[in-house]
Amino acid sequence: MQKVEIKLIGSEINGDIYVTKKGTYLCDVDFNPNNPYLHTMTRNDFDGEPNIPVRDDIDFVIVDKFSDE
Repeated sequence: MQKVEIKLIGSEINGDIYVTKKGTYLCDVDFNPNNPYLHTMTRNDFDGEPNIPVRDDIDFVIVDKFSDE
């Protein structure tokens, strides 16, 4: 299973907003850091709407800092 690090960068009415090392914005629509239900964001925009649920074959790991920072 592929692992992808994500970092919490804020919270909106739709959910907690995360970003990947590559700059992809994701939204946890359940506000649950222990088991996030992540969706892509429309136009890959922090202020976008949750769009499509992410694939379930990716293991997202919440970090404070990306491994190469």
